[in-house]
Amino acid sequence: MFDLNEVSFRYPDAAALCGVTLSIAARQRIALLGANGSGKSTLLRLLDGLAFAESGTITFNGKCLTSAQFEEEAFAFDFRRRVALVFQNPDVQLFNPTVFDELAFAPLQLRWPNDEIRARIADLLQTMGLAHLAERAPHRLSEGEKKRVALASVMITQPDVLLLDEPTASLDPRSRNFMIEYLLDCRGRRTVITATHDLHILEEIADYCFVLHEGRLVAAGAPNELLADEKLLRETGLVHAHRHRHEGGVVHSHPHDHHSPSGAHRHS
Repeated sequence: MFDLNEVSFRYPDAAALCGVTLSIAARQRIALLGANGSGKSTLLRLLDGLAFAESGTITFNGKCLTSAQFEEEAFAFDFRRRVALVFQNPDVQLFNPTVFDELAFAPLQLRWPNDEIRARIADLLQTMGLAHLAERAPHRLSEGEKKRVALASVMITQPDVLLLDEPTASLDPRSRNFMIEYLLDCRGRRTVITATHDLHILEEIADYCFVLHEGRLVAAGAPNELLADEKLLRETGLVHAHRHRHEGGVVHSHPHDHHSPSGAHRHS
C-alpha cells in the first residue's frame, strides 16, 4: 500500500527524516516506535500527504505522493477518503460547534445524501460511546472524549488506512482501554499505522514495527522481537537505565520504561 524509498525531510532548524526506506502492506497493523523527536509524527504527516518528501519517493498504491499529484482533484478526493490521520492533540483537529457537526463535516464535503449521513452518524455515536455527547461542544469534553470524537470524525468515511499519532497519550485507564479495544477490532479490516513510544500496548496494537531514531530507520521486526532487544530500546531512548540501591549498599542498573498507564514502572 505504501512504499518509501530513501525518504528525507527537514524543518528549517533540523532534519526530521534521513533516507527512510520501508514498505507497508494492505491491512497490516504497523507501529512506528521512537522517542520524542525521532521522526514518527513527521512520517505520519508524509503518509497523509500533509507534507512531501524533499528527496526520495513515497507511493500509495503505486501513485507518487507529491504536491502536483494532489492538484489532481480525482486523486486528492479519493486519497482523502481512503487515508485518515488522528493527531496526538485532538484540539488541533476539532473545530465544529458540536460533536454531531464534527462527524457530519467530512461526509458533507464528500456530498453524501443527508439521510445516509444521519444514519451513519447515529451508528458511529453509539459504537464510540458518544451518543450522549452529540450536542456538546468538543472543546468542553474530557481528553479521552475528545480523542474518541477525533477518531470518530475520521472513521465516519470508513477509510482504508488509519494513521494514529500517540493515540493513548494523556488518557485515563478507561479511555486507554477503549482505544486499544478499538484498534484490536480493526485487525484484518484496514491498515493501521500507529506512532507510539508506549511499549505496553505494542503487542496488542501491532503485528510489525519500525523503530526510528534521530530520523533514521534503525530496526524493524515483530513486537516480541523488539521488546526483547534491551540494547536497542536503550539506545533509541525507549527505555533508560535506572539505578536501584539494594540492601547492603549494592547498586544495580535496570532497563526502565516509564510509560505504564497507571504510573507504575516496568522493569525488563
